[in-house]
Amino acid sequence: MKRKLLSLSILFLTLASFLSIAEVTRYNVKTVPDTEILNFSYVTDLSSVISPSVKDSINFYCRFAKDSLGAEIAVLTLPGIDTGSYGSLHEFGTELYNRWNLGDKKTNRGLLILLVTNPDEREISFVTGYGLEGLLPDAYCKRIQSNIMVPLMRGGDYGPGLLEGVKASCGIISGDVVLPDSSEEDDDWVGALAIFAMIFLGIMAIAVAAVRAEKKRKERMGQSLTCTNCGVKGNMKYDRYVVLVRPTRKSVGTGRYYFICQNCGEENYKDVVIPKDSDGTGFAGSAGGRPFVGGGGGRSFGSFGGGFSGGGGASTRF
Repeated sequence: MKRKLLSLSILFLTLASFLSIAEVTRYNVKTVPDTEILNFSYVTDLSSVISPSVKDSINFYCRFAKDSLGAEIAVLTLPGIDTGSYGSLHEFGTELYNRWNLGDKKTNRGLLILLVTNPDEREISFVTGYGLEGLLPDAYCKRIQSNIMVPLMRGGDYGPGLLEGVKASCGIISGDVVLPDSSEEDDDWVGALAIFAMIFLGIMAIAVAAVRAEKKRKERMGQSLTCTNCGVKGNMKYDRYVVLVRPTRKSVGTGRYYFICQNCGEENYKDVVIPKDSDGTGFAGSAGGRPFVGGGGGRSFGSFGGGFSGGGGASTRF
């Protein structure tokens, strides 16, 4: 009787395990939707593990990478991949990278960050374009994953882990963060802490620089305006930015910057043309990361730029 119960228990556990694996939604590169690309986002969260606020933060850094660093970064989460078609997540990622054509065709400065969330297959993978292999060699990718991302993701903080990974990558690409050469093991806590501190400080410097540049641009725009009520020029304080017409892949949009006259309190505004394929936030758009004023053209997002990867990068199971 005991043997029968034991056999039934083993059979039940085996069946439950099989059903658990079978229930995982698995993707190949053709079934990964490109809806996020068309919706002006760099994040495709098929596992639904990234909160809206964290997604916005990741998109901010990806836009910064595109407009200020000349690099395209995309983030993808998915429950699982079709293991019958791909030998590894990195193989899947390389094929998807080349299907999406991340990075500019001439510079190939692209980075695809993938996360598989099925508990039995949890893994992070970085796929780099040819143009980033010198700045983000395989060893750097591995250390970002092991020392920065995995400690957060082991506790289920997938979104924050991805955000820190994107931040670290931006810091290294910009040149503001340089990982020291070390013969110590990657899991040495002192080395990990030092690397984390360096990356954090580098990212803070990048964020501050981006905010300052945007502030100065708004100040210059306000200085060019003449108040429609009192006629005083340049005495304006920035108030808000509104997207009036969102751009599409085929047509430009319109944004409006509102200013308050410091002399009489009258509200004034300046309209700008948002380039095709831009997200309309005021950060993406023309060279220098801003919308064009009074002109069209340009490109920031909507589809990637024709880049190619030869399989650079690294992966980490956790």
